[in-house]
Amino acid sequence: MSATEKIRREKWIDEKTKKIKEITVKGLEPEIQKLISRHKQELKKLRTLHEAELLQADDRVAQRYVRQCEELRLQLEREKEEQCHRERELAKQRWAGGARRSRLRDSVLEVFSRLLLTSSQSLSSLLI
Repeated sequence: MSATEKIRREKWIDEKTKKIKEITVKGLEPEIQKLISRHKQELKKLRTLHEAELLQADDRVAQRYVRQCEELRLQLEREKEEQCHRERELAKQRWAGGARRSRLRDSVLEVFSRLLLTSSQSLSSLLI
């Protein structure tokens, strides 16, 4: 093979290789477009799913917040009732203590009155 023939052959091989590449790229282009389209659809689907998951997470957080608020309200209501009960009991005890003191005072006054009456009668009988 001569040098010119060899150069011509290499040039021919290069042209054929280039043409095969172009044909291959053009032939694969529809498949590539399908892959790109499918990829875009998958991304859209994933974004939609992700958005739905975020909404569900927001709903769960909101429900937990409402539940915690209700539990706190019930706890505060119980504590208020317990405090009211303690205050009522304390008031009853004070009133009972006051009534007891009042009865004791009345009893002491009655005893003192009887003693005074007895002593005045004794003193009168001694003077007569």
